[in-house]
Amino acid sequence: MTQAVWRVLELWYFDVQLLGGLVLHKERLAEMKTGEGKTIVALLPTFLAALEDKGGVYVVTPNDYLARRDAENVGQVLRFLGLTVGLVQSTMEVADRQKAYKCDVVYLTNAELGFDYLRDNLAVYPHQVVQSKNFHFCLVDEADSILIDEARTPLIISESVPAVPRQFEAGREVANALKKDLHYTVDEKNMNVVMTDLGEKVAQDLLQVENLWEPEEAWILYVLNAVKAKELFQLGEEYIIRDGKVAIVDTFTGRVLEGRRWSDGMHQAIECKENISVSVRSQVSAQITYQSLFRLFPRLCAMTGTALTEAAEFEEIYGLRCTGVPTARPNVRRDYPDVVYKTEEAKLNAIVEEIVLNNERNGRPILIGTANVKMSEAIVSRLREAGVEPQLLNARPESIARENETISQAGRLGKVTVSTNMAGRGTDIILGGNHSQMAALNIRSLLADALLPMEESSKVYSPDEEFYPTDMPGDLEKRLADAVQGIAATPVGEETKTFLDVEELVASVGGEAPFEANESANALMDLRLLVLALLWCCRLLPDFLGGFGEEEKKGPPAKGEPERVEEQEVDWKDLAYQRQLERIANRKRKAQPNYKETAEERKVRLRKLAMWNAAQKKGMTDVVGRAETTVDIKVGLMKPLGIEFEKYDEEPNRAWVSGIFKDGSAFKNGEIEAGDFLFSVNGKEVDGMPYEEALQNIVDAEGEINLAFSELKTLYKDALAEEKDQVIKAGGLYVLGTTRHESRRIDNQLRGRAGRQGDPGTTRFFISLQDDVFRVFGGDKIETLMDRFRLGDAIPLQSPIVNDTLDRVQKAVEEFFKKTRTTLFEFDKVISKQRELTYKTRKEFLANKDTAVMKLIEEWGEDAVDFHIEQVKDKTDEEKAKEFEEYFGFDMPQLSADMKEDTPEAQEAARELLAKSVREGIQSKAKSYEEFRPGFAVEAARIATVVTIDDEWKALLQKMDALKQTVGLAAYKGSEPLKEYQVQGFKMYQKVENKYKAQSVSRWLRSKPKKDAQQS
Repeated sequence: MTQAVWRVLELWYFDVQLLGGLVLHKERLAEMKTGEGKTIVALLPTFLAALEDKGGVYVVTPNDYLARRDAENVGQVLRFLGLTVGLVQSTMEVADRQKAYKCDVVYLTNAELGFDYLRDNLAVYPHQVVQSKNFHFCLVDEADSILIDEARTPLIISESVPAVPRQFEAGREVANALKKDLHYTVDEKNMNVVMTDLGEKVAQDLLQVENLWEPEEAWILYVLNAVKAKELFQLGEEYIIRDGKVAIVDTFTGRVLEGRRWSDGMHQAIECKENISVSVRSQVSAQITYQSLFRLFPRLCAMTGTALTEAAEFEEIYGLRCTGVPTARPNVRRDYPDVVYKTEEAKLNAIVEEIVLNNERNGRPILIGTANVKMSEAIVSRLREAGVEPQLLNARPESIARENETISQAGRLGKVTVSTNMAGRGTDIILGGNHSQMAALNIRSLLADALLPMEESSKVYSPDEEFYPTDMPGDLEKRLADAVQGIAATPVGEETKTFLDVEELVASVGGEAPFEANESANALMDLRLLVLALLWCCRLLPDFLGGFGEEEKKGPPAKGEPERVEEQEVDWKDLAYQRQLERIANRKRKAQPNYKETAEERKVRLRKLAMWNAAQKKGMTDVVGRAETTVDIKVGLMKPLGIEFEKYDEEPNRAWVSGIFKDGSAFKNGEIEAGDFLFSVNGKEVDGMPYEEALQNIVDAEGEINLAFSELKTLYKDALAEEKDQVIKAGGLYVLGTTRHESRRIDNQLRGRAGRQGDPGTTRFFISLQDDVFRVFGGDKIETLMDRFRLGDAIPLQSPIVNDTLDRVQKAVEEFFKKTRTTLFEFDKVISKQRELTYKTRKEFLANKDTAVMKLIEEWGEDAVDFHIEQVKDKTDEEKAKEFEEYFGFDMPQLSADMKEDTPEAQEAARELLAKSVREGIQSKAKSYEEFRPGFAVEAARIATVVTIDDEWKALLQKMDALKQTVGLAAYKGSEPLKEYQVQGFKMYQKVENKYKAQSVSRWLRSKPKKDAQQS
């Protein structure tokens, strides 16, 4: 893996990164600080898990951007090693998802993993299922964000039911008329409101109803939701308005939660509050918590920058033991004590003053972390009034479009960046500016203008000229323009139609992803064979496989090998020759850490990289790379190449090999001499094009843009070098927090943005006693503190009493939310077991063979008889006969007088007669279905079963939710709510299981194909 990462990404593993890989392989949680290279560490256990071939292997990230970046960037290492890599994005259709999930390794977000799991278990037909493999291995990136922060709320798939706007509008009018603390009380800690007796009376009078709790209308739900929308859900904090719709904002990452909606009418209440047309109401069809989802994996591991503060919870819920991995370089960041103010206003004034003074003093870059969109925009407004022009990064669409630009220059001199929570952003802030990202943005703008239609091109944000650190030389600018036009003329350019296509193309240009195969694949396979022929005849292969230097090159050929061709010159376009240059350069670097390549060496290396990248992107993973990768196992069968190598002789550090082409080509061992073949390639045509011209086209179309891109990065890097030194001398990145968060772990995430990889940096938090986290959870303690200190608002509070109190409040907040998550988990374990059993039964009908499905129908027929007998036991004989006919679709057999007696023997005899009748009915119905259309009996059985299971499961979810609300009253009876929930839930599931088995058989027996219905 270390060799593959070096060859593909030109990165080398630090020892601590290998240690991190071992921790993950042992199914633990690795805490690795920001900037320590977690992305390539993830490759180590992922590759090993994929080799096991026991099921799906998933790498889970917090958002689509990181999933795509990792799949395109480090995913090519896995491709280089022969694995297939899939990417699942929120915008993908079913066919694309199915293709992605079939790959050896899949990159995706936690939400897509969970929602696809739920959707698969709502699928009616097998072809609708996307997750074709069983869960086996999962690696969770930013584990604290996914497994802790997002674990408070379950993933829910709901179906739309009609919403009545007048009810929500009436609820809004009532909520606006009611007054806080008089008509209702607000519990911000638990995100709840409670109506007072006076409030209920006033609401009833306004609505002109006698009872708010009347089941027919249930006005209390509309009023409570409207009051919650008014008091607990604020624009710019919990949600934003985007494209005329309410979009939920993740309070932990500051990103919009695409496709998410609040349930139980809450979303519609907020729409009504904002005067937006009320959408349809949602009803839960399926749900799962992240705790239950990730516990489905036999092998689970995770990594993050901040985990040890929550180590007990990770081990208790997920079985993940936390291990801290040391940093590659010492951490020299300085964390200063908090600055505490009495009021929010005084705090904001102090923050602005601090930033202005910093800019006047040395202009070091500043990152300001805020808790929500509203606070971020308030600070930006105040800074602009003070003459500071900051960059803003939050959930607003216009901000997200500039995310790459914002982060790429956040470390530059004089830059002030205001951002919502940075957890999961996935891009390190480089001191002095990120030259690679700047070059990529420049290339992206050029490609978008040249390749995309106007509508799509407008989606690509193009930075202005001032964004770049230096002007581009005229010759480089012309070469880039020509290279882009060359790309536009290739099939790859013609197939680029969307913004995402351009993003993938930019990743390819940067050496971060291979091009997909196209119609030139056959030509490129021929080129691969030609390259191997050149390689063999020039006697370069032994050198790659371990030899080095002229003496080994001049060694005798192995027995049976043809004589080598002397004095054969190899042009730079020859792939094998370029790989040798790379090997020599690498050895020099390893031998001399301070080695500086000459201008000529650099020129050769860049040309080599251009050729190598162009070849690899076209699927030309040449024999050299493959053979060198496998030299330690003494050269084996290279299936991906269709080539087998046989070892003729071996000496230490050197292998002499001879190749045999197995693909039916003209060149076979002993049939054509190697020398003759070498001299015949010059006239060979590939797809009607001479060999040299075909190879030159690849270099011109893709190699040149790689070469120009490399030079552009170098240009920007040199231009930013002096600025980087100035930033380091000024003290590095200054991270300024505007509030304590609900957990020390989130505070540490923000601090971790400074001091990456041994860089200097400082952090400080500016907080006030009016901050939400202290006001909501501190209560009387904070009010006592404010009364005790009678200093002016502008004077910071510096006292051990203040700091100790705030620390205790923050720990209390952590414990509160931990208890919330633990309680959710304990309650969810009940429904999780029910879900597991239900989905297993459902999958049996979808995935089993036809004979197994019919056998299940027959077994369930017996259960259906028992269920029916229990349902009608207290009814008259006439009623029993009528309901049997309605339930099973045919007449009930006559029971003898003996069978009607109230004895166990008589009841068993009656049951057996009814069961026999149902068995015969099933056989008769199956025959009828087959006459209608062969295979229709099983098809109808599958549909009837999954539809029935889904209906009963939805009903159970609603009942279990209602049960959870009512078991809280069990404490007043002296019972334990959780135990009561477990007992009642088990009884409810037993009833539902028996019911869906019986109802499935009943539905199947009573159904009629359309042709039958028309005849009748």
